[in-house]
Amino acid sequence: MRLCHLYLCYIVNVLLLFTHHSCGQTYDNMTTLISTVLSGYNSDVRPVVVQSSTINVNVSMVLHNLLEVNTVQGVLTIVMSLPCNWYDERITWNSSDYGGITSIKIQQQFVWTPPLVSSKPVEFTSLGQKWMKVIYQSNGFASWNPADAYKVSCDINIKHWPFDEQLCDLSYFASDYTDNEVLLQPDQSSQPFL
Repeated sequence: MRLCHLYLCYIVNVLLLFTHHSCGQTYDNMTTLISTVLSGYNSDVRPVVVQSSTINVNVSMVLHNLLEVNTVQGVLTIVMSLPCNWYDERITWNSSDYGGITSIKIQQQFVWTPPLVSSKPVEFTSLGQKWMKVIYQSNGFASWNPADAYKVSCDINIKHWPFDEQLCDLSYFASDYTDNEVLLQPDQSSQPFL
C-alpha cells in the first residue's frame, strides 16, 4: 500500500511538473507581451523615462572577414559586426505575468537602436537593417548585433611593400546625439579588437 502511495505521488509530481512547463511560454503569452511592451513605444525617442539622462551603450567590434583592400582608392571592404547592449527603460516586464518569458526578440525597425555611423565611411550609411532583431531581457537589458559588409576609408601607404604595416582606425559614433544623450563605450566584457 505504501509503495502504491509513493508511486502515485511520483506520477502526480511528474504531471504537475510537465503541466507547469508546457503551459508557460505560449504563443499567446509572447504576442501579448510584445504588444504590451510596444504599446505607446516610439522608436524615435530615446528609451529613458527622464530624457535628460544618458543612455550608456556598450560596444565591441568583431571583424569577420577582410574582403578587399583597394590601395589606390584607400578603401577597405570588411565584414564586421558591432555587438551593442544598453538598458531600455521602456521595455521591461514581470516574467511571471507572461508564463515565465524572460527574453524576447523584436525587429529593430520597431524599437530604438543607437544610430551607429562610421567616422570614415566611403558611403554614408547607418549600421543595421530593419529586419535585424534586438533581444530584450525582462529587466530592460537590450542586445543588438548589427553586421554587414562595410566599406571604410583608410590611408594606405605601400612605399615599403611587402614589408609595410597598415593601421586603419575604425571608429563609430551615434549620429544625431551628443555624448550626454548617448554615450558609446567599449564593452569591458569583450576581447579587444586588434
